Amino acid sequence: MGYVFCQADNFCPITNPVILKRPKMKKTNLIIFLFVLLISCSNQDAQKQVIISGNADIADATGLVISNKTDTFKIDIDSAHVFHDTILADRGYYTLSINERNFRIYLKPGFQIDIKIGNSIEFKGEGSIENSYLIANNVLVDKLKEVDNYKYYAKRKEEPFLLLMDSIFQTRLNLLNEIENKVCHEFEYLEKSKLKYEYQRKKALYETGRQIVVGDNDFTVSENYYANLFKDINVNDSILINVNDYIRFVSSYLWQETNSIVGDNDSIDFYLTYMHVLNKKIEAKNLKERLSYDVGSIKLARTKALDPVYELVLQNLSNEKYLKRVQTQYNTLKRIEKGAMSPDFQFEDVHGNMVELKDLRGKIVYIDIWSTGCGPCMAEIPYQKRLEEYCKGKNIYLVGINILDDAEHWKKTVTEKKLGGIQLHTSDERDKFFTDYVVRGIPRYILVDENGRIIDSSAKRPSDEKLIEQLDKIM
Repeated sequence: MGYVFCQADNFCPITNPVILKRPKMKKTNLIIFLFVLLISCSNQDAQKQVIISGNADIADATGLVISNKTDTFKIDIDSAHVFHDTILADRGYYTLSINERNFRIYLKPGFQIDIKIGNSIEFKGEGSIENSYLIANNVLVDKLKEVDNYKYYAKRKEEPFLLLMDSIFQTRLNLLNEIENKVCHEFEYLEKSKLKYEYQRKKALYETGRQIVVGDNDFTVSENYYANLFKDINVNDSILINVNDYIRFVSSYLWQETNSIVGDNDSIDFYLTYMHVLNKKIEAKNLKERLSYDVGSIKLARTKALDPVYELVLQNLSNEKYLKRVQTQYNTLKRIEKGAMSPDFQFEDVHGNMVELKDLRGKIVYIDIWSTGCGPCMAEIPYQKRLEEYCKGKNIYLVGINILDDAEHWKKTVTEKKLGGIQLHTSDERDKFFTDYVVRGIPRYILVDENGRIIDSSAKRPSDEKLIEQLDKIM
């Protein structure tokens, strides 16, 4: 069989292909080629070998799974509760799963780890220090959770908050320092970086967190807060591509840079400006791709400049999975642009009656998708009251759609908070209405006109003074 060559326009015709005969290879040369290939593959496999063995004193456990985003390894456990296997694993973090219990572990080619799993998990052999640290770190995190959670620390004023963050960080760093120079350099660097950026990110989110927890939307941090926070950031450390807190902290930095440009100017699209800032500040290709993908997969629904933002995102993507997801997202969003017919819904009100969006034709509809477990949602309630007052006697319906709560808790909240308008509930967050509107986070606000056409698929919040201005123009 010959090779099929495509024509110059990259179109491969099914009929009449150009055929080029394959040159014959001498038998001796073929044998040598195959032998070299075999040896090469064997050496590559040997370089990635990790030996996993041990004992699982867990009833009914017949196997364990070690996995990450790209690889999954299944290891059998025999009748004597013993397991032993050699896997070909790249260096990095994995999840060890057994009978619905999950442990975060670190593997590196050459590790020979003996694992004992019972009420706890213990490690021996090469790789034991790294993995024993990860378990000890989890125990410490659990002990600190009463003070190391945003509902607690966001109530602190700025200076006590910063002191608390530094104290918790130092406590956890002390544990990590106990294994300094006893583990591979990359593991130590990754763990120190993860720890550093976890607390830097918490500091970056403090202002918003305090506004939500305390209910003070006017709260702002001190003048030099962000300048001090971001002054030493390295936005191009490509080694940290899989450290989520680093990615989020870099994103927070880009957000602040964008915010300093956009300010309160509604004529400048935030996410279009964000992409320009990203392209200017980020040089490492893998980081640029990851950050651009986050915009394309999560934030694309929030921009008012869909096409130019989409094009900028695409320019930075090469990963096929990323491309496919962002393209799917874009195609969905094109169907809910301004002027398109709104997707319909059918949800239950507080009296048990089913309400459809098409039942509300004849008036403008302002939709609020919310949940009681969502801090930003609950922080909007006082402003929702102000909006209710504004809308009295006007040609507009205010519609709240509650998700993620059980019906009884939702009804109790509606009564206690004296929520007005039309209050609806659904237990299905995957309802077609939400998927059609690409609802990836709440609160989410949508404006629909009297004829059921979309005015704004990502409308302003009640706390935004410009919402009233927008409604005045519409009505």
